[in-house]
Amino acid sequence: MRIPARLLAALAVSATLAVSATACGSNDSKDPADAAGSSGGGGDTPLRSALSGVPTARSGDVVMFQDVSVTRGLTRGKDKRQYSALAGLNLAELNSYSSGPLKSYWGFDESQVDTAVLVGNQPVGRQTGTFDRDAVAAALKKRGYTEKTDGGVSRLTKKGETTVEISDSARATVADKAKYAVSAQEPDKSLADDPDFRKVADCLGDTYEATLYGESSRNNKDVKLLGIGGHLDGGSRPTEKLCALTVSEKGAEATAKTLRDSSRKRYKGAKIDEGSGGTPMVTMGWKNTKDVPPGEYNANFQLPNAVLHWL
Repeated sequence: MRIPARLLAALAVSATLAVSATACGSNDSKDPADAAGSSGGGGDTPLRSALSGVPTARSGDVVMFQDVSVTRGLTRGKDKRQYSALAGLNLAELNSYSSGPLKSYWGFDESQVDTAVLVGNQPVGRQTGTFDRDAVAAALKKRGYTEKTDGGVSRLTKKGETTVEISDSARATVADKAKYAVSAQEPDKSLADDPDFRKVADCLGDTYEATLYGESSRNNKDVKLLGIGGHLDGGSRPTEKLCALTVSEKGAEATAKTLRDSSRKRYKGAKIDEGSGGTPMVTMGWKNTKDVPPGEYNANFQLPNAVLHWL
């Protein structure tokens, strides 16, 4: 399987976080057919809000999202094994290479984070929540960082280390050129403004975890953008949904056929819809089970590979 290098690096970071976090520490659902079409919708969902912090210059990258206010409880609770693929909470600081706990080493902890995104092939991330700028600055200054402030944002730098930006409501690791940088401040133009990302985010709806695979991660010209995300329907078993924005009706037909062929054995009972219109949105919904846990699509690559043609 020929997985694009930028995607492989991004997913490797995610896998490392999950393994490290796991080391540290059911009822019947609705018919999975419903997940293919009922979970979408517009509005200011956590995913849409998180995308507003990622500049449009990163539209070619993989963007991994978690609603940490939800996944924190799932990955630390009685069913934590079911959610182990999400245990890293999209926080690059939660890994085996950090020499101390988040609070003392980085000046914040996971309970302060509401949403978290990882972007691209480096551990570049942005989190929203409630942060103590002084505590973050103090923790990093102990490790040799220097601080500069601009309005309500503190920028902490150290030679050879990733730059950190922090405000009262957002935190970002900055390791890119200015044009591509993910910052604590929201950019003038973000992925929430990008028509394709907006359509896929609306299709995914109120998802608590999702990955959107940008242009550089696809080899299939029939698909403009792919997103996969998870949903919780009250206290019932979790479900996941795939949304593939295609370029034409013919492209939608081909994508749906590929999904039917590739998912028949593992994703039994899944519903696949070809969508409608000039650029149809192909959707697929399925139940999560012990054998098909949330977030596994970034571990076995079966669905992304089927849609994006990595082979």
